[in-house]
Amino acid sequence: MLRMGPLSAAEREAMITREVLAGNVPSFIRRLTAVDLEVRSRSGAQLTGRVFVTADYLSLGSDDDFVRIPITIRTARKLAKELGCVLPTPRLVDAIHQAASVHVTSPTLPPGTRMGSLDYFVFHNQKIEQRRAALGADLGALLSGPKKDVVITRRMLEVPGRTPIYGWFGGDGHAVQPLSLVHDDRYADYAHGIRLVLRGMTVDGAPRDLLDVLADRELAPLVSDEGAADLRVLWERDW
Repeated sequence: MLRMGPLSAAEREAMITREVLAGNVPSFIRRLTAVDLEVRSRSGAQLTGRVFVTADYLSLGSDDDFVRIPITIRTARKLAKELGCVLPTPRLVDAIHQAASVHVTSPTLPPGTRMGSLDYFVFHNQKIEQRRAALGADLGALLSGPKKDVVITRRMLEVPGRTPIYGWFGGDGHAVQPLSLVHDDRYADYAHGIRLVLRGMTVDGAPRDLLDVLADRELAPLVSDEGAADLRVLWERDW
């Protein structure tokens, strides 16, 4: 984090990309957690699915010294593409929250130009860690609540060049942040979190690609409350 201090925003994102792909991430981010899904299809058939997600938000460092690191959706797409992953839909964010064994709330920091600063990133992470420790929760347990997830949504096709966010759960279990595309795709602040979801999932026990499921009118309800959306070309393009 100290090395990133003097860098421009673009240089910082490039460094984060290099560090993640070089393996500078805690072990609890490396182990994916299964989250089970169940829903009725458009035709009324019962569907079951399973997705595999990072147990926590993307972090840099080791288990003993790490920071949950916000990045732009542009950088998140690059990393996800390299790692065979995507970002969650709002429905998956809800499913992850329901499945999580650790629910952590987080403070709202004063708005302004510092929201995207490394100081805010570090301070917010410290507050999350204090609350996690107070719960006696282990690193690697599925954690949800303290960040606004950067998500994928069919609205990306309607309003391109934006950063969809959703989540940041309060103590009552409800999302504080409704789905929003107010920010452009070069924006990130301390409250944003990157949860990686493996593209490989199962539907009724059979292997499927999550983006193919999202594009299928019959299967899409497993992973989205918005109906089918073909985000494959949008997601796989170079950034």
